[in-house]
Amino acid sequence: MKMMKKMIAVVVAALVSVAAFAEESNWSDYVGIGAAGLFSNLKVHDDGNRKNMGGALALNGLMVNQLSGLSVKIDFDIGGATTKDVPDENRVSGLAGMFGLGFGYSFIHSEDTVLALFAKAGYDYYAYNGKNETIQNNKKLDEESIEITELGLGADVTFVKRISNNIHFFASVDARFPVLGSEDRRFSDKDADESYYTGINRSITGNISVTPSLGVMWKLK
Repeated sequence: MKMMKKMIAVVVAALVSVAAFAEESNWSDYVGIGAAGLFSNLKVHDDGNRKNMGGALALNGLMVNQLSGLSVKIDFDIGGATTKDVPDENRVSGLAGMFGLGFGYSFIHSEDTVLALFAKAGYDYYAYNGKNETIQNNKKLDEESIEITELGLGADVTFVKRISNNIHFFASVDARFPVLGSEDRRFSDKDADESYYTGINRSITGNISVTPSLGVMWKLK
C-alpha cells in the first residue's frame, strides 16, 4: 500500500507537469480518463505462473511535439484484479495498479488525429488478501497477504481522434516483459501465545503483462 501511495503522488506530479508543458509553443498536450484492463501472466521462480486479470480506472497524459513528432506518455491505472494460481489458495482478489512511462514518435500528429508508438517501462502492483491455511515448520498458519510487484519493458501503441472542439477519443494497448519483480506471501499464527509472522519471497522471472485502455482526452493546447 505504501508503494501505491508513492505511485499516486508521482502520477499527480507528472500530470501537473503535462499541464505546464501546455505553455510550450510546439507541444500539443492532452490529459485523459477512461477504463483499462489489467492482464498479466507472470512466472514465479520454482512456483509456476500467476495469471492476473482485472480492470481499472485509467488516467493518462500525452505530449506531442508538432514539429518533430517526438512524444511522451504517462499512464496510471488503479483498480482490482483476481487470480486462482497461487498454490494452497483458491481464487483470491485485491488491489491492482500500473504506472507507465513511454517515449516515442507520433507517425500521425494532426489537429484531428494522433497515432504514436512508444518504448515503455511499466510497474505492475497486485495486493491480494489470503484466505487459506498452510503448514510450515509444523505450524498451522493463516495466509495474510500476497503481494506481487513487477517492472517490465516493452512497447505501447496509442491512437487519438478528435470528436469535438477539445475532446478526443483514445485507445491504446501496451505489452511489457518483466525485467525485475517478486512475489511476497505473508503468514501469521493466530493461535500462538505471541504473534508469529513469516513470509516467502520469490522472484518474477518472465512472461508478459498487457494493458489495453480506452476513454476520452482533453486537449490543453
